[in-house]
Amino acid sequence: MVLKTNMLQTKFQEIKQSAFFHDILHSFVSRGIYIGLGFLVTILITRNFTVEAYGEYSYLLSIALTCFQLTHLGFSSANTFYVVHNKRLLPFLTGNTAALTLVVGFVSLFVLLALNSFYFHRDVCLILATALIVPFQVMSLLNKGLLVGLKKVKVSNYYELISRVIYSLIIVGLVIYYQSILLLLVAYVLQMALLSITTFFSLKKHSLKNIKPSLKLFKTTSSYSIRIYITLFLSFLVLRIDVYFIEHILGDKPLGIYSLAATLASNLILIIQVVIPLLVPKLAGIKDSLEKIKKLKNIILYAFVLLLVINGVFVLFGEWVITFVFGAKYIDSVPVFKILLLATSILSLESILAQYYATIGKIKFLIYYWLIALCLNLTLNYLWIPEYGIEGASWASLISYSLMLVLLLVKIVREIYFIKARNENNV
Repeated sequence: MVLKTNMLQTKFQEIKQSAFFHDILHSFVSRGIYIGLGFLVTILITRNFTVEAYGEYSYLLSIALTCFQLTHLGFSSANTFYVVHNKRLLPFLTGNTAALTLVVGFVSLFVLLALNSFYFHRDVCLILATALIVPFQVMSLLNKGLLVGLKKVKVSNYYELISRVIYSLIIVGLVIYYQSILLLLVAYVLQMALLSITTFFSLKKHSLKNIKPSLKLFKTTSSYSIRIYITLFLSFLVLRIDVYFIEHILGDKPLGIYSLAATLASNLILIIQVVIPLLVPKLAGIKDSLEKIKKLKNIILYAFVLLLVINGVFVLFGEWVITFVFGAKYIDSVPVFKILLLATSILSLESILAQYYATIGKIKFLIYYWLIALCLNLTLNYLWIPEYGIEGASWASLISYSLMLVLLLVKIVREIYFIKARNENNV
């Protein structure tokens, strides 16, 4: 008994002293503050704007996020992967990120203005602000991938917090007073621009050479990133397609109700997802396959316990939180929020499992898995939203995410079996 206690104490000391533990702890704390500021912003917007206006704002943000997912090409994971293995590539990876950002800026602006003329039919200023979000989001994501690869997680967290604090101050000091959707979008643009610029100069400081793009390196990283990109884009469609269905079938008010539930669920689960970008450099450094899976199982177990706590608390107190904090006009979002919180929890576990395959370069099968989930999600949204409204959309998400998790669990259990069998045959 004493021996076991000593072993546990030794293990606990090893965990406390590990850099990975400190990165996770720092990310949890900073993400907690980040989420808290996000809740503050959401409260201010929902309290001062109508449900229809919040639905319109959420719709425009979804357009920006869709363009972002179309254009980042999966280079964030590629940046992390390549800089982990060769830090001398940093100036060229940073240069490629800047070049891609410029191209994305022009393309997103042109495409959204063209689409607005025959589909969106929104005020041109709203579309311009929406388009400006896209390149800065791309640059900040790709820069963060490089900082994580350099093991500068704390630096990345600080820059995210600074940009979110300034964004929150803008919302408090200006946007609420004028109650303008355009200013909400402009404030979001400023947040992403600040994050992009600060992370860029941080990377420039750590570069051993002058920053410049490299077409040869771009081609090399593309072979890795394009498979991740297709996977991420398909997963994003599963996550966001319900917004377009709801806006088209039900209108802005139901979308506003649904968007609050989705925002709350995703923000609560963000605290789990801080682990996900840290897994690529961590798992990539482990050569033994079984040891890598063992580390993954431990992380999954800790995430599962934390998710159980989060879901338990908000199943009990979710209605009180929404009605007291955001107002009685959002009471209809309570059942949707509970379903989406469970769905997003399942998605978080799936994302952690997927990172294992990203570290060993085996992600092609994820494309087929997400295609199956997307087809299921599209079918369920098409059938259930007209019949059951926004609750139908939330159930469609839950079932689609659950299917992905089941497929991945079956895949990884089979892989463990084959690895053990191979090791036994080699003995």
